[in-house]
Amino acid sequence: MTVCPHKRLQRLYEAVWRAAGANSETAALVAQSFVEADLMGFDSHGIAMLHRYVEFIEIGWLDPSAEPQIETESDSTAVINGNWGFGQLAFHFAMRVAASKAQNTGTASVSVKNAGHCGRVGQYPQGVAEKGLIGITMVNNHGAGNMVAPFGGTERRLSTNPLAVAIPYRDGQPILLDMTTSVVAERKIKLKNLNGESVPAGWFITRDGNTPTDPSEFYGDPPGALLPFGGDVGYKGFGLSLVVDILSGALSGAGCSNPDASRVGNAGFGIAIDPSRFAPGSADWIEGLIRYVKSSATLGEASEIYYPGELEQCTRKRRLEEGVPVSDDVLCLVAEALTQLDLPQDLIVA
Repeated sequence: MTVCPHKRLQRLYEAVWRAAGANSETAALVAQSFVEADLMGFDSHGIAMLHRYVEFIEIGWLDPSAEPQIETESDSTAVINGNWGFGQLAFHFAMRVAASKAQNTGTASVSVKNAGHCGRVGQYPQGVAEKGLIGITMVNNHGAGNMVAPFGGTERRLSTNPLAVAIPYRDGQPILLDMTTSVVAERKIKLKNLNGESVPAGWFITRDGNTPTDPSEFYGDPPGALLPFGGDVGYKGFGLSLVVDILSGALSGAGCSNPDASRVGNAGFGIAIDPSRFAPGSADWIEGLIRYVKSSATLGEASEIYYPGELEQCTRKRRLEEGVPVSDDVLCLVAEALTQLDLPQDLIVA
């Protein structure tokens, strides 16, 4: 295990994306997206994804030089074409458009299509919340990359279909719900597999209906499938996944989960809401709610009740001071990516 200061990771990411063909501004934005995922404990969406992005570029699924554009728009809506560039660029752009329109109209919504993998979904509504607005963002995998079984099934039919909601609360610390509609993201199983660790039973199911703890069985033949969140009431996660798939894929025209899609990326749907257009005193109600919820007696070893996003902010503060832990197996994948791009190996330790 190596502990990397976040500034070192920022330099690494920027160097990789520039070498891959991105301009300096795009490289910095995508690098910051990766760093924030690392800092907030979303290890599966930070440095562990670097080699996958390099693979996406190599096979032509991601164009690092592409820029997003507005295809159609009205006063309160827009359809954004990411032109198969970085998903981070497309979704930040889309939610800025939504926020700008919402400041004029009260609410606004956007669809995104033809975007590469967008990373941690919570960063997009978080950016809206920093403007004093409520942000909602959800994505599917552009119809491909399906790894989740429907409730009652054992075969892959859906993507992880995550969604995130950010509500202004405290400066830089909104209430931030950021979740997959599956039990976990696939990259969490990949990391466990790389690190030789087991997974909890119930993360995924095999074709014969078992729920193993060995993550390698997820990648077997036939492959396993992630389960929708909810356990015995997994129909709730399944139902929410269908809604996210429809709003992200159907409204954008990118397509919902289907057996013929092959190019993995993200399509999505976003909403921005200006709370000042509604009942006054909403901030007081939010503060009262959080204070009331946190006053609950705690269970077992829990010392505190955390509101959504608060624990991640604690992780961020700690990692800013102590650095980001990176496993040796992930560092090996980073080294392979650096070799592919003819970059020096000392970037990760320089």
